[in-house]
Amino acid sequence: MPTSQEQLNKLIETSDLSETDKANITQSFSNLPDQLISGVVELFQEDPRFIPIINKLLKAKTDAFATQDEAKLAEILRQEKELMDKISQEK
Repeated sequence: MPTSQEQLNKLIETSDLSETDKANITQSFSNLPDQLISGVVELFQEDPRFIPIINKLLKAKTDAFATQDEAKLAEILRQEKELMDKISQEK
């Protein structure tokens, strides 16, 4: 049986993201504990539309950290919270 990381990598690889984005999002998840990766795999399997949404948030967060834009980071975190609330309500 494939590991959670292998399952996640396959889901990302079969997505419509650019090759660069696929590599970046895979790298972003590579050091997470297996338990967290399992949750991401479940989310992406239930609705693959979350892959580009999560990718967009990760890219925005990386940019906000690089530019040290606290307001932008706060907005991204607000968007992530809304997304997580929506996901938990749907379950």
